[in-house]
Amino acid sequence: MRKQRPLVLIATAGAALVGLCLLRATQAAPADPAPAPAAAAMRAPSSPPTRRQLERQVKRYVSDVTGSLVSDDPVQLWRTPVCPVLVGLTGDEGEQVFAHLERTVRALGIPLGQIGCQPNLQIIVTAQPEATIDALAKSQPKAFAQGHDLQSFLTSARPVRFWYDTELAGRDAAVTNVTLFSAPTGDQASGPIGSGLAPTGGYPGVAVDATAARFQYAAYYPLVSVIAVVDLNRVVGFDWGQIADYVAMAGLTRVNNLDGSFGDAPTILRLFNAAGQERPNGLSDWDKALLKELYATSPYSRSQRIEVSTRMAHDIMP
Repeated sequence: MRKQRPLVLIATAGAALVGLCLLRATQAAPADPAPAPAAAAMRAPSSPPTRRQLERQVKRYVSDVTGSLVSDDPVQLWRTPVCPVLVGLTGDEGEQVFAHLERTVRALGIPLGQIGCQPNLQIIVTAQPEATIDALAKSQPKAFAQGHDLQSFLTSARPVRFWYDTELAGRDAAVTNVTLFSAPTGDQASGPIGSGLAPTGGYPGVAVDATAARFQYAAYYPLVSVIAVVDLNRVVGFDWGQIADYVAMAGLTRVNNLDGSFGDAPTILRLFNAAGQERPNGLSDWDKALLKELYATSPYSRSQRIEVSTRMAHDIMP
């Protein structure tokens, strides 16, 4: 029988998170739960878009998810294996959701951690999100060290709330001299990575790559921890498979605006904005193409979003 990464099967309520006990599942991954009957495919356009129309739509979608195509801020992705852990769902339901999430990550080609890995993608299901977040902030202070958004995280009305933690990194994890710009003033601070000179929200400077003869980032911010808090009071009527895919999409790259409408893009990120019959069943081809291309591009490339848009359009319409 195949062993899996840790799966937590305990009720989540406030301070109970302080003493989490990880359990190791030893059964083979069960089949995914059947899609919710009310969930329908995204409404198809009246006629297929032209190549130029598709390219415009894809650029808007990439911009909505990752930030402006001309943003001088690297897209935040995982550069270490993802080690998910699920808290708050019990029995078969919890095992099915966890297995669904693992299969989704694996199918996207994103490395998963080995058995016994330290969880870095925490999915916490709770009917008491505020008490839970308060307990998390106390029990995991390192994950909330950049606490400038903690209050909005605590008071958010989103069905699923995300907390992203990053760290400054350079080539081969070596200490690298970089120039950082403090947003929005543009004040500069130079120093080695890890020196603490980077202001909150600072942007990595750029360095010339002589071999490629183009500008590249000197450093970037990979994800090191993501916490997703699922509010049981706000996900009534949704299928757990849908929620697992929503968590996968927003947990594998930092989404620029989780409250965005995302236009008419066929994306799981519209799960909580779309009307009942228009709710996506799961990750769309666009979602999969975006994640595929994001992880295929160099984290140092200043044209990462444009490259991803071009490749995505080709993936969707070869």
